[in-house]
Amino acid sequence: MNFSRTCILLATASYTTAQVYYPDWQGGTNVCLNDGLEPHWMTLNSYTEPTLDGCCVKYFKWNYNACMNDTIVGSGDWYVNYEDKKCVQDCASATSPPGCTYFGGLATPTETLYTDALSCCESKLAYIASGLCQANSMDMVYAGSELWRPDYENSRCVQDC
Repeated sequence: MNFSRTCILLATASYTTAQVYYPDWQGGTNVCLNDGLEPHWMTLNSYTEPTLDGCCVKYFKWNYNACMNDTIVGSGDWYVNYEDKKCVQDCASATSPPGCTYFGGLATPTETLYTDALSCCESKLAYIASGLCQANSMDMVYAGSELWRPDYENSRCVQDC
């Protein structure tokens, strides 16, 4: 009799542990939930994660910001936009967070963030003159440095002016 009572207590203890996050594939929301209603097969097959971030990165990386409940406003730090060949700020909008003048949208979890445009340019777009990259990133006119630099694309030297 004590044995069955112990089993019931252990089963109850394991059932009432902290809730986990699971991908909501059946609801069509493309987010992770922690409502305690995860299908049993997800628990059995390790489709659950202990954190919202872990679940969103693993199952909805392509929809990360929405998965994180749109509560992310961004850091205001800088990350590279290779398509536009400049660095942009990690912001949900041009006003969120405050001071986000060079809005680039929210960075993905895999983006490297930098505290300023110049650091981002020097690290990620080193093939572009750092002053030019910084000016493009901050919507400024670049005056040039008057220095010579290699133009690897055209196999020649060019003056930065």
